[in-house]
Amino acid sequence: MLCADQNRKSFYFAIRIFLVFLKIGTFTIGGGHVMIPLIKKELIDKKCWMDDETFLENLSIAQAYPGPVAVNFAITGGYSLCGFPGIIAAVLGSILPSFIIIIIIVIFFIQYGQTSFLQAAFTGVRPAVAALIAAALYKIGTPVFKDRYAFLFFLFLLALGIFLGAHPVIIVLLGIASGFLLPEAK
Repeated sequence: MLCADQNRKSFYFAIRIFLVFLKIGTFTIGGGHVMIPLIKKELIDKKCWMDDETFLENLSIAQAYPGPVAVNFAITGGYSLCGFPGIIAAVLGSILPSFIIIIIIVIFFIQYGQTSFLQAAFTGVRPAVAALIAAALYKIGTPVFKDRYAFLFFLFLLALGIFLGAHPVIIVLLGIASGFLLPEAK
């Protein structure tokens, strides 16, 4: 249930969207899939700006678009929340921290990139990012796995991707088709 006290078309609400996505973008390491559970927690649990169904619809659309899923979700979610100003606010909030951090890293890396300390730091971050992505998959996948048909189709699509090397577009198109073909979860 959405909060009734939100004026969804106001400039003030767009600023609040910007600040939420800015916070998420600033404190997330590991890319878009790691951001999704944090976005869910902020938009549904803390702010109650979306319900679970709207969130999953926006996430599904965002994953079907080419490009980074966090930016794609910022576009679809921002539009759902506040129209075009919501898109601008959410996208700027989600990409601005990364942009600034990358500029700082490039400047730092040009000067100190070959040091063993920096190389060790980058090596240590890799397992942490993998763990964050696995946690995101668990949090997002848990509702999907409650439906046995969806779970079986998930295993089928996973096998197509891992063992047969199916192109991601084919997997996404089959996922879309499954929404029309599989019985709805009760």
